[in-house]
Amino acid sequence: MRRASLVCCLILTASLSSLAWGDADPRTARTWRAKCAPCHGDDGKGETEQGRKVGIEPITTAAWARAHTDEQIRATIHDGLLRTTADGKKQEMKEFGSRLAPEEIDALVKHVRSLAPAVPAGKKSEEKKAPAVEEKQPAADEKKPAAAEKQPADAKAAAAGEQLWKGKCAGCHGGDGRGQIAKGKKLGVADTTAAAWRAAHPEAQIVELLTGGKKVTSNGKPMTHVARQKLADAKALAIRLLSFPATP
Repeated sequence: MRRASLVCCLILTASLSSLAWGDADPRTARTWRAKCAPCHGDDGKGETEQGRKVGIEPITTAAWARAHTDEQIRATIHDGLLRTTADGKKQEMKEFGSRLAPEEIDALVKHVRSLAPAVPAGKKSEEKKAPAVEEKQPAADEKKPAAAEKQPADAKAAAAGEQLWKGKCAGCHGGDGRGQIAKGKKLGVADTTAAAWRAAHPEAQIVELLTGGKKVTSNGKPMTHVARQKLADAKALAIRLLSFPATP
């Protein structure tokens, strides 16, 4: 009787596992379980020993899904991640850009998406829209305030970013952010002006990379430093980087 109960339990466990994965590609399932599940768990809730230890948030909520685009998820899998949480826990994820084919990464992105409730298109947040206010046309003799007066903080950050870029970044990324200099080419530095790169790296993620640091480039070549900037410096550098003209 005891043996029969054990067999039933094993069959039930296998059945539940199959239901959780649904029609997922078996190869993607194997990749997830080997490379992602030890921290994120088979269900993406992070309720594993390692996940709890480093404070991994569940990637199964609608709030998480709204806050992370496909490009951001793809970039994190491709480039890896190194950061410290607000409560001091160090989170490190290896880069898989040099270990997985692009289609394998795309399949993982699709699987991550399947773990969270579907978010209706165009419904990124539950924020209420402010009621429309009729814009008053200025009189012919009225002067509009200068744009520079509106954002003194941004202008100050841009100036600081210019100096920080020259001292900390231009040596590899070049003065224009394209990385087309000897050291940049040697290390395989990405062109940060490329449209695809910009789409995958919004300002918040650039700041996160700069404050958390990154051990390797996207193609797996070791970097000569680990960037760990103060938050204010990281924001100034992100503003400077994004000010370079984008290229196709």
